[in-house]
Amino acid sequence: MNWKIILILLVVCLGLGTYVYLEMAPDSSRITRRKQEVEYLMSFDQDRVERLKIVFLDTLYEVKKRGSQWEMLRPLAGTFADSGVVNHLIKTVTRIPVFRSIPIDSVNLAQLYLEDPAISFTFYFDGGDSSKVGFGLLNPTTENIYVRKDRLDRVLLIGKEVGPMLYVGSTLLRSRQLISLSPYRVKHIRLGARQGWESVLDRDSETGVWSVRRGKTSARADKSRILNLLFTLYTNPVREFLEQDATDRVRTGLTRPVRRLLVVGEQDDSLTVSIGNPQRGREYLCWAGSSIYPENLLLVDFKLVEVLDELKPERIRDLHLTGFDRSGLSRIELAYATQTIVLAADNDTLWRIVEPEESPCRLWQVERLLTQCDTMQAHKIIPPGGGQGFDRPQLRMSISADSEVVVSLLIGDYKGDSLYMRDQLRGIDFLAPSHELERLTYSLEDLADVAVHHVVK
Repeated sequence: MNWKIILILLVVCLGLGTYVYLEMAPDSSRITRRKQEVEYLMSFDQDRVERLKIVFLDTLYEVKKRGSQWEMLRPLAGTFADSGVVNHLIKTVTRIPVFRSIPIDSVNLAQLYLEDPAISFTFYFDGGDSSKVGFGLLNPTTENIYVRKDRLDRVLLIGKEVGPMLYVGSTLLRSRQLISLSPYRVKHIRLGARQGWESVLDRDSETGVWSVRRGKTSARADKSRILNLLFTLYTNPVREFLEQDATDRVRTGLTRPVRRLLVVGEQDDSLTVSIGNPQRGREYLCWAGSSIYPENLLLVDFKLVEVLDELKPERIRDLHLTGFDRSGLSRIELAYATQTIVLAADNDTLWRIVEPEESPCRLWQVERLLTQCDTMQAHKIIPPGGGQGFDRPQLRMSISADSEVVVSLLIGDYKGDSLYMRDQLRGIDFLAPSHELERLTYSLEDLADVAVHHVVK
C-alpha cells in the first residue's frame, strides 16, 4: 500500500468521524430549551428570605434571620433555630420540579387538602413581599403530591419523594443550644458542684475584664477560654430532646445535679443549666436540663462536665503575665543585674534612650519588646514564698503611661527549665518558660538607633 492510498483512507476516516460526531453530539439549543421548559415550584434568591412561617400538622413554627443565623419566634421565642435545617428547607423548596398542573377550578381544593394544607410555607422577603405554598394530598394513581401556590390559578403536582424532605418538628427545627444568651452579653457566671465547691466569675462592664473568685480571693480570669466555653453552650451541645416523663427524675440525678450553672446577662436576664448522672446503658451521655427547655429532659455528651470544670478557679485564672493598653505609653525601664536601660517616648512612633546615655531608639525593637510583654504566658500560678530570687531579680521591668505604672514585673531564679516571675501590680507569682527572659534581654546596642556612616575611597 503506497502513501497515496494511505492518505485517501485518512481523509475518508476523518470525514466519516466528523459526520458521526456532528450527528451524535448534543444540540446545545435543544438542551437550553429543555432546561427552560423545567418549571420549579418556587423561584427566588434564598438570601432574600428574612422570615419563614411554617404550619405543620396544626403547629406553627416561625423563624427570623439574625445575621447568619435563624432565631426562633414561635415556639421557644428567644432561642436559635437550627440554621442548617432552615437553610436546607428553603433550598429544598426552590429545587422541587413541577411535573404537571391542572386548572384550579376543575378540582375540589378541600378534598385535596389544599384549603387547609397539612404543611405550608410562607416566605417573607427583604423587599416586604411574601410567597406562600401549601402541600396537600398524595394522588395514589400518579404518586404525585398536590400543591397550591398563592395567587396562582393552577394546582401543581410534584413527586412523592419530596414529602419526607419537608418534615418539620420542634426537635428538628430548633437549635440544640443550652443557653440562649449571647456570650458577649454574659456578665456573671456561677458554677456549683455536687461535691460542694463553687466558682464565681464576673465581667467588668467598663473594661470587659473577667475575674474569678473563690471565697474571699479574686484573680483575673482567662477571657478567651470563658468565651469559648460559653460558645460551646450557645451552639449545639444537646444530643437529644426527651419528654419530662421519659424516665424517673431521681435516676437522672437532676434533683441533685453533678454540675449546676447559672448564667446572667447584662439586663439581669438569667438561665440555668444542670448536668445529672450518665444515662444507663449509654454512659457517654448525661441527663441534663436547661431553663430554656422547661418541658424537656435533655441528653448531652458526658465530656461537657469536663468542659464546665474549666471554670474552676485554679484552671480559669489568667496565666498571661501582664495585661496593659499599649496606647499612650511613656516610659520603659529594664533593670538587669549589670545594667539599667531606660526608654522614653516623645510620641507613639518616636522613642529615645535616656539611660545610660542619650540616643535615638529603634522603633521596631520597642514594638518587639512590647509585643513580648503583652503575650507572655506562664505555666501555672504558684503560692508566694521565699527562695525564688525576687530579692535579687535577674530583671526588674516596669512600663508606665504618664505617671501610672501599667507593668511591674520581676524575674527571679531558674527552676529547671522554668523561671520564677512575679506580677507586682497583682501580687501573683508564676512559674513561666525560661525563654521569656531571653526574649526580654536587650543590650544598649540592640536598642540604639545609631546612624551608619559610609566611607567612600
